[in-house]
Amino acid sequence: GRAWLLARQKDSSAALNLFREGVQKNSSKPASWTNLGRFFQQSKRYEDALFCYRKAISISPWYWNAYEWMHEYFEESPDAYNLLGNYYYSKGDYTTAAAEYAAALKADSSYAKAYSNLAYTALEINMFEEAIRYFKKAHMNDPLVYPAKNIALVLIDKADQLLLKQE
Repeated sequence: GRAWLLARQKDSSAALNLFREGVQKNSSKPASWTNLGRFFQQSKRYEDALFCYRKAISISPWYWNAYEWMHEYFEESPDAYNLLGNYYYSKGDYTTAAAEYAAALKADSSYAKAYSNLAYTALEINMFEEAIRYFKKAHMNDPLVYPAKNIALVLIDKADQLLLKQE
């Protein structure tokens, strides 16, 4: 409403105050955080925008506008693609999730989170060799976060789940 009108009229200070007021009054609503993030984006305050979008997503992982606007302005950021991948993964759309994780790797080929997420996605569709390959790449790019021991535990857990389904 009024905040966007002020922003269009180039009264950035007054607009920012209204957006912040909206967040203070509605801090548990993702739309408040997303609007503030969108304002920051348009003001080229990208780190602040990303913070707001992440806050909106932490309140409601299903709030699509936060993902969409974050992706629009952070196309070269692997985090944006990774978060989109997480969104699709959580909905069971593993094909689209994998495509977003692959886009994250296109933006940064050493992005270990995307390799790990691709591994988990491959496990969901029982592509074990591919999962192992992605887990190894995650480990290679960030061995402290993705130690080989944890990878083995994940694979053992998945094997146990499959055995229980057969019984």
